[in-house]
Amino acid sequence: MSKKDELWNYPYEGVCCHRRMSRQARAAQFAPFAALEGYEEAVAETSQYVEEKPEFSEEQRQELDRIWQDVCRRGLEHSRLRITYFQENLRKRGGTWRTEIIQCRKIDCDRRYLITQDGQKIPLDCICQVSSE
Repeated sequence: MSKKDELWNYPYEGVCCHRRMSRQARAAQFAPFAALEGYEEAVAETSQYVEEKPEFSEEQRQELDRIWQDVCRRGLEHSRLRITYFQENLRKRGGTWRTEIIQCRKIDCDRRYLITQDGQKIPLDCICQVSSE
């Protein structure tokens, strides 16, 4: 019998000075690591679809101002409203259209903001549709 054959037939008893590693710990040891931190977030941000901010005509602005005055006059300032507005993207130029039902806390006509119950400020110039819920 050659030395090579002798090694193949030698019984393996494991390493005596270390405990056996669990499969989960062994898998974690060889798991891929994030070589580029923030890469996944950057790819997700780049792939996000954005639109240009719309410019409303003078007639549209007047109609929206009339709607806001009507909301304030009817006492709907503290009610639930369904609004469609343009939310600007903070990281790149443009944004997306959103339709939400919000609980209105205040309409600040001087600064032209709608303030929701949870503190979100939505510029009145970005809102294109309003209806009471």
